[in-house]
Amino acid sequence: TKNDAILLSEATELGLVIIALIITVIALSKVKRYEKAKPELNMFDVVLEVASLFGVYAFNINALVAALYNFYEIGNDIVLKPLVKYEYYIDKYLETLNYDEFGEFGRSGTVDLSKGTDSGLQVLSIVAAVTSILSIVQGTLQTIFILECLRRFASKIIFLRKKPARNLITALLLINVSLWFYDTFSAKKFETKEYIIDHFGILKWSIINAFSSPIAIFYRFHSSVCLSDIWYNLYYNEIESETFFEHDHRIDSNQQTSV
Repeated sequence: TKNDAILLSEATELGLVIIALIITVIALSKVKRYEKAKPELNMFDVVLEVASLFGVYAFNINALVAALYNFYEIGNDIVLKPLVKYEYYIDKYLETLNYDEFGEFGRSGTVDLSKGTDSGLQVLSIVAAVTSILSIVQGTLQTIFILECLRRFASKIIFLRKKPARNLITALLLINVSLWFYDTFSAKKFETKEYIIDHFGILKWSIINAFSSPIAIFYRFHSSVCLSDIWYNLYYNEIESETFFEHDHRIDSNQQTSV
């Protein structure tokens, strides 16, 4: 069904965000431990990264509000329905009856007794709410990580050799590219988030989506670009490869002389 497809879409995004969050935390701890800060910083990248992060905040906060409201409404239907069981059945049944021109009863429709009892909508609301919360947390930590890496470089030869956190940066880069494609072609489309439309309405959500969605998508794109620069510059920006090999050769020569 359509709800199952939306649930699968939300679960896919949730999985990617969880993986990105774990990688970001580990990589941030390694970079702060092994790298040395430098005074200059590219303010253009900083402004774009921070500004686009607000798009992530705007989109996910509105999605979170809609998901929690949807969960609350569905929960009320499920809890309160047994308490008013007979009244509910009678009212729904009477709504389907009408008098025809001869004064007799005629059926005008069928009773939908399953409305408001779909537990799958509750699961969708929970997944959507968790996805929104973790997206905000992951985006914040990733921005901190990127800003840290933009002002750091490898300070010792051993770090140039081992390149700590470089594999994590590669994985985070690939996940951001995946989320960028995913958001562009499905997740941030207007009609995909039906639970948000049910809460805000078509007009309000179209305005919110028009402003927040492109900025949130741009955040993933710009983060991918920054991570690709960090992948190289973090280890070779201040100490060029030629200097590294000359220094390494000088160390080997000194060791041979001492022997």
